[in-house]
Amino acid sequence: MFLSDEAIEQLHDFEEECLDTYFHEGERKQLSSIDERIRLTTDRFVYWPYLVGQNPHFTTTIIT
Repeated sequence: MFLSDEAIEQLHDFEEECLDTYFHEGERKQLSSIDERIRLTTDRFVYWPYLVGQNPHFTTTIIT
């Protein structure tokens, strides 16, 4: 199979677009994963004072 110079150029452009899309999707997934971890940590942090207030052991330990 032989391709013309123009066809090779188009093939390279197509490959480059595919790789750009692939890496962009990977970055997007990583960022959303980081956002999700931040959200979960925040939720736990907000819930922590409630847990401490409900457990006398924690209250005693903190005051002592």
